[in-house]
Amino acid sequence: MKKILFFAITLLTLNSFAFTSITLQKDIELLPAKFPVKGAEKDLVYKASNGVFNTDCAFQVTDKNNPSPSRIVSAGTRFEVTSVYRNNCGQDWGKQCKLGVSAESSDGNLAVDLHCSHTGVFASKFSPEKVNRYLHKTIHVE
Repeated sequence: MKKILFFAITLLTLNSFAFTSITLQKDIELLPAKFPVKGAEKDLVYKASNGVFNTDCAFQVTDKNNPSPSRIVSAGTRFEVTSVYRNNCGQDWGKQCKLGVSAESSDGNLAVDLHCSHTGVFASKFSPEKVNRYLHKTIHVE
């Protein structure tokens, strides 16, 4: 009986960290974004000019080390997931379920942020498959 419980808990734990990588499925153009720093504006990060948004998910690419005025991050670029956040919205249809995924490229220069939310979908249902449906032809999440 203990083995069965341990196996069930292990499967549940693996399910909560099912997001392992994000791969771009289309080119993303990064342009400099200006942010005020102690009263002055500075180019701090390069953000996707065509960040992808829909009613359920938003996806953004940033580059903190790019000295050029713009950059194309090519389709096929792969990012390893570094953290996953899911709120505990339980079985209450009135609450908003949220998912946040952060990832970075192998050299650490590029970062991506993925945020999904939906009212009436349980947080545990934010699977890679569901996110891939939300952001069809933009990213592929594993």
